[in-house]
Amino acid sequence: PENDFETREIQLICALSSIAAYSNNESFLVRSNLSSRGWKVNPVTVDKNGVKTKGYLIGKTFYDGRTVKIFVISGTEDLKDVEVNFRLGGVTFHKDVSDGIFVHRGFRDYADASLSGGIAEYLIDELNANPNETLYVTGYSLGGAVAMVTAARLSDMGIDKDRIKVITFGALAV
Repeated sequence: PENDFETREIQLICALSSIAAYSNNESFLVRSNLSSRGWKVNPVTVDKNGVKTKGYLIGKTFYDGRTVKIFVISGTEDLKDVEVNFRLGGVTFHKDVSDGIFVHRGFRDYADASLSGGIAEYLIDELNANPNETLYVTGYSLGGAVAMVTAARLSDMGIDKDRIKVITFGALAV
């Protein structure tokens, strides 16, 4: 069980990770700081169907054997991201299934792209292979909205919902 300090530490790392997901000097400094504190920081970019997703997969194994992975998704950074924000209209959460669950079209497209290219399979395999691992999905603004949809998608793909945590900052309504 996590204690209050560990919970706050993970929340702080998620906040820093959300800053680190951008392409500026401050983000580089935050990624360097996370690396110096033992976090492995790996960039994740996917370009699919006109949506280019950016983010990082950040991980650390603690002294007690617990492993934490953070999948951080970048928020609005360029005109392509603004285009995603303006893909208005509700679409079904599950493509080709009319289940009454609707989400923002752009956020669903971005979440689908962020999980393509083997990312979803990698996350599922990692969690299945490491029973002490928890996956946090996080982001700021657009990244936060997409983090919510991404986590729900991963749960639908078979990851135990109790092993996925979502922490967002300034997330838009999905």
